[in-house]
Amino acid sequence: MASNRSTPRHRKKKKSGAPAVLLTICILCLLIVAGTLVAQRFLLDKGPGSSSVPVQQGGVELGLDQTEITLYEGYSAVLHTVPEGTPAVWSSDNEAVARVDGGTVRAAAPGTAVIRAYTDSSEAFCTVTVLALPKVTVENPSGQHIDETKLQTLRELTAQAPLTVSVYYKDLVTGTVIEYNSGKKYAAGSVIKAPYCKWLLASGADLEERLTFTSADILEGSGSLKDSPEGTAFTVRELADKALRESDNTAYHMLVKRFGFDGFLGYAQSLGVGANQSSSNLFGNMSAVGAGIYFQDIYYWSQGEPERGQFLKDALCNTTYRKLISSAVDAPVAHKYGYNNGTGGFHDAAIVYRDRPYVLTIFTYLDPDVPETVPYIQSLAACLDSIHTGG
Repeated sequence: MASNRSTPRHRKKKKSGAPAVLLTICILCLLIVAGTLVAQRFLLDKGPGSSSVPVQQGGVELGLDQTEITLYEGYSAVLHTVPEGTPAVWSSDNEAVARVDGGTVRAAAPGTAVIRAYTDSSEAFCTVTVLALPKVTVENPSGQHIDETKLQTLRELTAQAPLTVSVYYKDLVTGTVIEYNSGKKYAAGSVIKAPYCKWLLASGADLEERLTFTSADILEGSGSLKDSPEGTAFTVRELADKALRESDNTAYHMLVKRFGFDGFLGYAQSLGVGANQSSSNLFGNMSAVGAGIYFQDIYYWSQGEPERGQFLKDALCNTTYRKLISSAVDAPVAHKYGYNNGTGGFHDAAIVYRDRPYVLTIFTYLDPDVPETVPYIQSLAACLDSIHTGG
């Protein structure tokens, strides 16, 4: 008899979904972690001026070799991490002013920016001040006509050597002043001999006093007095003449040893010129505008002193080195040049005796041994003389 009970069917056993779920969860977790790391890297890489990803330094205290720097727009400087060679991330908080790449800071525009170097555990900062490049400026209180084309030529000439040349011109009749970077300080070199001798002459020093030369007086460089026999006596007048005409270093040294710098520094201060000459720094520093002030004073003083003033003028008008301003203008020139071998500086400061006399000083960091240097300085002098004469 047939049974009414249905025959049981064999059902497939369902496989558990747990492993797949776990795998999915693991993949999702890995994606989240990877996404977080990518996002962190993206944020760090996109930070202001960032140049690399974070580096782990195990708690090393990071520093920089400079905490403040000043640059002119368009120029650059390199910062180094301390300890030296420590890898770091670099960023700038104001890329419009200064950008940084691997420690190289490039100045973009005037202003201030803070450069940051950092690792996973430490950071260091450097404040960067960016200055505008110098420009030719004109003060024209009398309304003197100035040819704009010639003024543009002067701008183009100074742009050929930005930050390595300074110019100061003053018309002693109209008061017109033309300047370029004139406040920059340079090693003065032998230019200092002119204002020093002017101070000495004006001080009433006895010009016939005799000073005896010894080997301790020798100061290497220009001049022939150092080759004199020991025991030779020279008057103060003779020493001043040699210091001015021949730029004799030993003659200048003998004067300084006898008369010192206290009175001279007081004289400089009375003119408003900052001076730092001393027994250990015989030549000191000077700017083009400072030299201009000295030579303006030389002009006015020598005009009112028929004997000593004429002595000073004659010496400065008849120097042995006349390749710069003197050779660029067709007028009498009283001048003193200066050259600093090794420390930088090649200058000329002058009074040009035209119908309207003027003072012209050109200070540079240019190398006189480079063939283009002397013609370049001559072209600056000729340009300013042309502006002055209108010719």
